[in-house]
Amino acid sequence: MRGVRRRDIFVEAVQQRGVLAVRWHGGNAAEVPGPVFSSIARSSSGSRARSRLFAALAVVFAVLCPWRTTRAQANEPPGPIWEYKEKVPLSIGEVRRGEICVTFEPYLSADDFFEGLQRLDLPSGPVYRKNASPVTHFPTYLTIEMYVNVHECDTNLYTPAASPDFVASMKIRAQWKRNLDMRPADFTIERVPLNLEEGDNRLLFVLRIKNQDVPLTDHLIVSVTTDHGKLLSRMSARL
Repeated sequence: MRGVRRRDIFVEAVQQRGVLAVRWHGGNAAEVPGPVFSSIARSSSGSRARSRLFAALAVVFAVLCPWRTTRAQANEPPGPIWEYKEKVPLSIGEVRRGEICVTFEPYLSADDFFEGLQRLDLPSGPVYRKNASPVTHFPTYLTIEMYVNVHECDTNLYTPAASPDFVASMKIRAQWKRNLDMRPADFTIERVPLNLEEGDNRLLFVLRIKNQDVPLTDHLIVSVTTDHGKLLSRMSARL
């Protein structure tokens, strides 16, 4: 067994039954077939020269092998592929007060980051890519446009209604969720005026979120509470 560390890559070359097995971080692996390996071995005189050659080959495999040919993924059955558009809808929230419903419809965007982004579901977890390249983290800046519709419940057509009292004083917060852990997101919020007909009480809130090194597997949670902190509705962006 011969190992070498180059920058952040650790690889090892193992000679097994006439085959050069190369392994590196993340469970990746590749093999040099017997005939090729035998030719390389004969061309290098001395054990020290062969050891150096094996280590060099290991680095080459680690640098040049594509990301999606990792051993763990290569052995997994293909899963469904989901492709996103420029704006990603979050789950929809709703609060009912008698015959009046307040519906929250948030959309997540970040310039053209989400356009063409794909998620491949594997048994070991989701893998994200765009233009055949891996994507692992959210961009630094995200935007959420949250439309608030105040309307009569149980009608076939959208029918505006008077806003319940809690709408004027409700609070909106954003959090990141990883497994069961919740942490506050760094964001600003503003209410954007809409050109509406009289009696139409729809609202638009824009949240601008700044984050750093947030993996795509984290969930973005948007919560609506009363001014006393009581939870009214919660929406989630889970890619």
